[in-house]
Amino acid sequence: MKIAILGYGLEGKAAEKYFRDMYKDAAIEIFDKVDFGKEDYSSFDFVVRTPSISPYLLESAKEITSNTIEFFKKCTANVIGITGTKGKSTTSAIIAAIMEEVVKVVNAKDPSGPQRKVWLVGNIGQPALEVLPKIKKDDVVVYELSSFQLWDLKQSPTIAVYTPIGVDHLDVHRDLEDYLQSKKNLARYQKEGDTVIRYGENLGSDTSALQLRGKHNHENALSAIAAARAYNERFLHLEDIEFEDALDVALVNFRGLPHRLEMVREVDNVKFIDDNYSSALPALEVAAKTFDEPLAVIAGGFDRQLDNYEEIAEAMLAANDLRFVALIGQTAPKIAEFLHSLPRDKYEIFDTLEAAVEGAFLELKGDGGVVLMSPGTPSFDMFKDFKDRGEQFHAIVNKLEA
Repeated sequence: MKIAILGYGLEGKAAEKYFRDMYKDAAIEIFDKVDFGKEDYSSFDFVVRTPSISPYLLESAKEITSNTIEFFKKCTANVIGITGTKGKSTTSAIIAAIMEEVVKVVNAKDPSGPQRKVWLVGNIGQPALEVLPKIKKDDVVVYELSSFQLWDLKQSPTIAVYTPIGVDHLDVHRDLEDYLQSKKNLARYQKEGDTVIRYGENLGSDTSALQLRGKHNHENALSAIAAARAYNERFLHLEDIEFEDALDVALVNFRGLPHRLEMVREVDNVKFIDDNYSSALPALEVAAKTFDEPLAVIAGGFDRQLDNYEEIAEAMLAANDLRFVALIGQTAPKIAEFLHSLPRDKYEIFDTLEAAVEGAFLELKGDGGVVLMSPGTPSFDMFKDFKDRGEQFHAIVNKLEA
């Protein structure tokens, strides 16, 4: 048995361990940081592509699989799958939080029965193959799925949840249609009795217990509640009053995800909000409208050549009370061209994140307001990834003095 693993990040390393455990005598070769489209894979029994490697590049492969394909083939538990362009991580986390509370009640009611566990995997959690051997058939799997993971998937989860879908990843997908078709795979292969939940479609429930700010977070919670309710009704059969009690506990205790509209600190009546997960326009559009207070936005970053600089500027200009824009990164001068409706001293390009934070702080200091770092673009020009960008933002803010 000869296996090629393409890409050697978290998913690639999980794939290597999984297939070494499965095929003890297999010859496994790792391909990383190469031109995947120019390699010859014809001598391998199959290749394992990690998410951002396009299956279209692998014409010489006899068979292509992925961590996601392998997981769906072998997982015996029912899966709640979530995809979309924005909101999928928060929605996945809320679903997992609700199911944790529901399962806690179910397990307590039947201590001699299967003691279920909730697994949060995919983009937001652990690599799915890493935990697959531990998952039992009565467990609950919440799986956040990107378009790359769905690209060539031929199975769908029992419950499919769609968060809002816009335009993204066109630097990797062939075109918008290719991106949208990959998203459709989440529900394309569902069986009779399975459930699809689409954002905004007849989702009625009370989200008042949720502690997060922003209309979008409450709309994400509606999708999460619908998914958890559908799972309970089909598989767990917890009474409505017990389900609602568990739901309230989960929503009250849910505190959101790191780098998604996360409160960092308040200094001299200025709140600093970390929204560094915002690597695309839709997230910035939502974040900018979340606050009614005077707002200074830090935006900009890696240029993916999407030619949406005007839309990024308009997203910030649509804020309720925009006072200042601090721009960083490759996209900064291109975005600045479309901020002409602001007075010239109300936007500035900065060479470093530290200077941008200080500039935004000075603009609001004393009067109060919110400094929102919601870049709307990727991080790779100045940082390792969005987490690194967020952590550096935290470090800078925590050093500020009133």
